[in-house]
Amino acid sequence: MKKSESIFWHTNIAERWKIYSSPARPSKGECQLIQTFISHYKKRPKILILGSTPESRDLAHNLRAEVTCVDIGLEMLIGMTELMKHKNMANQEIWFRSDWLTMPVAENYYDFVLGDLVVTNLPLALQPTLLAKIKSVLKPGGYFITRDWWPPVVKSSFAAAIDRISKSGISKKNINILTWDLLNLSYNYQKKDATTNEMYRLVKNMQQKEKDLKKKKWLGVLLKHIVYNYPLGKTWFVKMRPDAEKALKKYFQIKLIQHGKDNPRADQCPIYFLKKRS
Repeated sequence: MKKSESIFWHTNIAERWKIYSSPARPSKGECQLIQTFISHYKKRPKILILGSTPESRDLAHNLRAEVTCVDIGLEMLIGMTELMKHKNMANQEIWFRSDWLTMPVAENYYDFVLGDLVVTNLPLALQPTLLAKIKSVLKPGGYFITRDWWPPVVKSSFAAAIDRISKSGISKKNINILTWDLLNLSYNYQKKDATTNEMYRLVKNMQQKEKDLKKKKWLGVLLKHIVYNYPLGKTWFVKMRPDAEKALKKYFQIKLIQHGKDNPRADQCPIYFLKKRS
């Protein structure tokens, strides 16, 4: 991702985060799985969080961890703090304003690195560099725990998804699930990417062709949701599961894969528990 695009995407992210729900943000069940795993391995662990995800920071504070956060934007760290349950603990965190590839943190220091949907934010050519950097900052035997994204092997029908959701009515949950499904529908199997531009194009084309006025209006609501909450110009770089795991195994052992039962698209959002290779 270009720096200018990254800054644009980060604009007002805290406000958008309030609107997001699972699967776009980690569910309570997914956070509990991560917290339980860490609690069995280490008391008062040293945890590095890639980004400002409030849920990750809260679970780290539940564990009475030493918490370090690395984000490219200070406004992200400040804004997301307001969405934490343990916002009063933020003054005990160590913050670095940096990209993840060059983050100035100590090597062989952290027990755990947490990142929610982080690898897919980087172009495919830079993903190995990120994985190598994460490995370098972990202690021997340390874990990189990350929620990832598995694109579907076969795409579902966009028209069928629209029909299903429009019949059940517009709600925060429905529109977030549909937006996630749109991301999957926008996935390009050749380029291995998904873009907000393609999401918008899919919905705009359907709206223009739709003759049913009620459904046409509903598609307009969806377009506004996409433009505000998923700004145009954002790209995710996503490998299919076999290729993604092949890349991970160069730096880590895949010790466990879990899925949150309260995530409506749990089958597409695995939580990887990755142990640093020696």
